[in-house]
Amino acid sequence: MNNDHNISELEQLNSRKYLLEKQLNEMKNRIMGRSSSFYPFIVGRSGRISEKKLTQFIDELLKLPQKYSGRSLWLELNSSPTLRELCECFLYCAIQGIAVYNEGEKYVERPACFFSDITDIAAHKNNLFLIDEGTLHGYEFASGEYDTQKGECKYYDEFNEGGFFRNSDLAYYILTGKHIVSTFPSDEYKQRCHARELQIANEHGYDSYEEYQRSMENAQEELEKTDISDLPEDMECVNIDEDNELFELQKSKNEEWKKRVVSPKKFAKKYLRFRQLFFAQTKFVRYHLFEEIELLVDIFLYEHKLSVFSEENVCAMIYYRTDRLCASLERSTVGGSER
Repeated sequence: MNNDHNISELEQLNSRKYLLEKQLNEMKNRIMGRSSSFYPFIVGRSGRISEKKLTQFIDELLKLPQKYSGRSLWLELNSSPTLRELCECFLYCAIQGIAVYNEGEKYVERPACFFSDITDIAAHKNNLFLIDEGTLHGYEFASGEYDTQKGECKYYDEFNEGGFFRNSDLAYYILTGKHIVSTFPSDEYKQRCHARELQIANEHGYDSYEEYQRSMENAQEELEKTDISDLPEDMECVNIDEDNELFELQKSKNEEWKKRVVSPKKFAKKYLRFRQLFFAQTKFVRYHLFEEIELLVDIFLYEHKLSVFSEENVCAMIYYRTDRLCASLERSTVGGSER
C-alpha cells in the first residue's frame, strides 16, 4: 500500500514538473520571439512555400556570422564553404521538416512552422548522442523494421524520441518511399541483416535463421490445415477494418505534409549531403554546430524586432516582473516553515 502511495506521489511530482517546465519553455520562446512563425519569410503570393524565398531566408540566416564573427565556429563558417553547406542543408530540411510525428500510429501531426521548431530540433539531445555514424546506423536499422510495417506498431528506444536524424529519416521515407537503411553501404547492410536474423533465431531457441524459418513455415502449413472452429475462442485476431482505417489516416496526413515540401528530391539530396558532411567534421564542430544554429535563429529574430530583447523597455519590464516573482518565491512557505 505504501509503495502504491509513493508511486502516486512520484507521478504527481513528474506531472507538475512537466507542466511547469512546459510553461517556462513557452514563456522563453515568446520572450525570444521563437513562437513566431517563419512562414511570412518563405511563403509566396500563391500561399505555398517559394523555393526562391526559402533560399533567401536561409541565405539571410547564414550571412549573420559576417556581422557577428567573434565566435570561433562562426569564424570557420565565414571561411569554410563546406561548413556553410552543412548548415544550409540542416536549415533546408528543418524548415520544411516534421515538427511533431505520431510514433505509435506513424503519421505527421504537424509540420515545422515556428522558429521554435528549428531551435527545438537543433537542441535535441539525440543530435549529440548520435554523432557516431555506427551508433546512428544501429538505431536506424532497428527502427527500420518498425517504420516499414503497415498499421500501428509501438516500438521505442532513445532514437524514437526525435531529433534531427530521426525526424529527417521519417521525412526521407515519406518523400522517397525508401527507408534510410537503403543508403547504407551494401556490406554493412548485409552484416546487420545477418546479425539480426541470428538474434531472432536465438530468441526463439534456434541455432540458425534457416532452422527458425523452416519452423515458421511448418507452423504456417499446420495453421492453414486447421479449421477456424478449432482455434481457441480467446485467440487474438487482427481487426482488418481498424488497420485499413489507420492506414488511410497515415496516407492522408503524410501526403498533406509531403505536398508542403517544395522539392522532395532536393530535400532527400540535402539530407543525405548533411549526413555525409556532418560525420566528416571534427568533434568540436559536431558538438557546437547545433547551438550555433540556435544562435543564428535568435539573432535573426533580434534583428527583425520579433524578440523582446529588441526593445529595451519591454525587456526591462519583463526582467523586473520575473525578479519580483523570484523574490516572492524566496519568501514563500514550503514544508510548514518560512524561509
